[in-house]
Amino acid sequence: MKILVVNSSGRTNGNTERLLNVLEKQLLKIADKQQITLDIIHMRLAKEDIQICIGCRDCLDKGNCILKDDVSKIQKLVLSCDTLILASPVYLEDVNGIMKNWLDRMAFNSHRPAFYGKCAIAISTSGSGSSNHSLNTLKNAMTAFGFHVLPVNKFRMGAYMKTDDIEMQYHSKLLHIATNLIFSIQNGRSQKPSLFSLVSFNIQQKYYRFSDRAGTLDRGYWQEKSWLEPKVHFYIPTKCNALKLLSARVLGVLIAKIFI
Repeated sequence: MKILVVNSSGRTNGNTERLLNVLEKQLLKIADKQQITLDIIHMRLAKEDIQICIGCRDCLDKGNCILKDDVSKIQKLVLSCDTLILASPVYLEDVNGIMKNWLDRMAFNSHRPAFYGKCAIAISTSGSGSSNHSLNTLKNAMTAFGFHVLPVNKFRMGAYMKTDDIEMQYHSKLLHIATNLIFSIQNGRSQKPSLFSLVSFNIQQKYYRFSDRAGTLDRGYWQEKSWLEPKVHFYIPTKCNALKLLSARVLGVLIAKIFI
């Protein structure tokens, strides 16, 4: 079981990094107890070469980015993992600039989802109370990229919280996150997408079926994956009941009529 932890904080050993280290301890304890081999890889976006998107559309129209940096390397690393944990400090009620820039550079995945069958967790840390806006940024991006997004989590940590205080104050919460994550991977939770994920898939499916973008790289990708077939409800076979699938299809049709 391979987990990639992506931390966008530019602060070495800051709140976000210490929180993730405590979460890793919980994950390893559970894995050891259940005799699971767990490979956890940490990545700090601030140490990667991620240039600003210039809006040239080459990633959408040609399938390649003209910027030569670490984004393609990170894409391959995410593809190699079972689960992605995204963590960002909250700046001005949203993820910080490093995280947002990376998500912008990965945005082609919202047209050609590549991470279906994988789980994702979103975590935000803030000095004081914050809204869910930053978590929604992460959740919406991961859903569009094809991930099955597990419950999101925000942590209020002040300007600086010691590791011992993190373990004391957030022990139960982090234990729950770790337990749910490992359970979800083992039990194929990615095959039970949320209604929101199913609706999102159906809207895109309608778009590529009936739009005038017949010759685009995006539509060709969806055709290659057989996602445009009438009986296909999601990127992968699902374990959802018939009522949920029907509801998603009806909502998808209604929303598609408004926006497409």
